[in-house]
Amino acid sequence: MLARQVSEAWTAAERRLPEAVARAAHRADPGLAPTLAQLLVVPKGRRVSELERLRTPLVKSTCTVMVRAMERVEEISAFALGQVSLSRVPVNRLLTLAWYGQLSKARRSSGRRSCGVPRC
Repeated sequence: MLARQVSEAWTAAERRLPEAVARAAHRADPGLAPTLAQLLVVPKGRRVSELERLRTPLVKSTCTVMVRAMERVEEISAFALGQVSLSRVPVNRLLTLAWYGQLSKARRSSGRRSCGVPRC
């Protein structure tokens, strides 16, 4: 009985996490969620989404590649994600979410959003 209650509590907490992150993003900037959702779109003529392009590290360390890496940092910084207050989300949940985000690839959306970004 205790194991079932713990399992139900974990499940409920996992359902609330994307909603809590989405609310925090909306409080910081109401236009942030639609902008982040747009990152999931694969542009015509490309094979990967913008999110995947920003997420994938560059492999060489030439001057040109380093300049492109700094440009990526500027692109990512433009989202001002540091303004999103996640103080109400437990640290271990944030670490798990970050770990999951690093390991997964942005999927093409077929009507479902699995990244915690609300529909726009």
